[in-house]
Amino acid sequence: MNVALPDAPAAKLTAPEARLALAVWLYQVERLSFGDACALAAIPLREFEAELSRRGIPLGYNLAELSSDVADLRALGHL
Repeated sequence: MNVALPDAPAAKLTAPEARLALAVWLYQVERLSFGDACALAAIPLREFEAELSRRGIPLGYNLAELSSDVADLRALGHL
């Protein structure tokens, strides 16, 4: 997806900073998954996780996701 940003001196955001800010916000409002937010921000998972931590945003990991992960691990023979 391409987004045209106006040349506004008030914004003072680089394109990577804008992508990161948008990715964090969309993740925080539960519009993007963690992986999709990382892809939008174009940064590695650990770096995105650290950015969320710096901003005081908890990782959204709920019981349904845990159950799914446990089922996947069982199917792979790891549990």
